[in-house]
Amino acid sequence: MNTLSKAIKRVADNQYVKLLVGVALLATSLQSEWDTLVSDVMHLQFKVQHGVALFALFHILTVLSALLKQLETARDQVTSITSHQAPG
Repeated sequence: MNTLSKAIKRVADNQYVKLLVGVALLATSLQSEWDTLVSDVMHLQFKVQHGVALFALFHILTVLSALLKQLETARDQVTSITSHQAPG
């Protein structure tokens, strides 16, 4: 794999980049439709922006789930290291 493809993969696989993209997608999809969102949903008048917002929301939840799993793993590793250290 060449350097460019490695760099692209590193950016595309970055959880924080994915979170930023999801938040930006959610914000832009709701920006123009915020005032009519509840009315549209109540009357089942769905637009493209509603689908994009739903996709963005699930994307954000997926990324947050992965980040929380990484935090739990890191916490467990720190706990394991500190519990194996001798006192004093």
